[in-house]
Amino acid sequence: MMTKQPNVLDLSSYLSNEWLQLYKDYLPTAREWWLRNTTTKSKFGVDQSTARSYSTGQRGPINGPVAVFNEWAQYQMQALDRDPEWRQTLNTREGFERAHAGFAASLADHWRQRVSQVSATLQNSERLSRKRQRVTLELATSQKYKFVDLFVRHLWIERSDRTLDAESNFAHARSPLDRKSLHVLSATFSGILMAPKFSMGMVDSEAKYSYCQALVDLVCRVEGGTPLLFDVFAWHHPSAKSLYGPSDKKKRHVSAVRLGNARAHVGT
Repeated sequence: MMTKQPNVLDLSSYLSNEWLQLYKDYLPTAREWWLRNTTTKSKFGVDQSTARSYSTGQRGPINGPVAVFNEWAQYQMQALDRDPEWRQTLNTREGFERAHAGFAASLADHWRQRVSQVSATLQNSERLSRKRQRVTLELATSQKYKFVDLFVRHLWIERSDRTLDAESNFAHARSPLDRKSLHVLSATFSGILMAPKFSMGMVDSEAKYSYCQALVDLVCRVEGGTPLLFDVFAWHHPSAKSLYGPSDKKKRHVSAVRLGNARAHVGT
């Protein structure tokens, strides 16, 4: 008996019933997670671990990568505070798409200008140039959108008028793509992304970013919820965690700790 083949032009034909059911069953838990998590550890949604692979040429609270991002985010917050009506447009599809594109373009410009300034300062200082790090003058597509999507996620978390139903606020906000969400997204579509190893760097073009977000949107249209709730599912559901496991960096850390403990035990 032949197995029915998916229609290559119909993405819904790739959907895994098993993973759809897991996501659907987890939605109430995901909404509860949003209610419990009313603050973020970072100032505007991005911390050192997120920005670790990008360099402005310096570290620290003034010119480091997180500092440059926070500077941009502060400008956006001030603009939103000055224009409450614009902030409200984020709750419409058209308004969100316009704002999201503006965020991405302005972040790329701000990063380029600030990193160029830092780089020029380092070149003019012999003492600092000896300690100079590699410089990321242009944000990659994956990093640019990860920063923007985490910033939008932060906007939702810090809202004072949050309600029980996550769909009523920032329903159009996108899932911040990383190795975890990409791994779970691929499984939800029966392995459609076909990657030997998932990482944020896979999203290396505007087309790939839009494609992945379209897949998330399709899951939400079929089973409900929002891209942000899908992100909670990808990060916290036990089946999702067993799918991607700890990062290579974490594995190396655990191995080093175990090796150190073993050596200490031998020495006693």
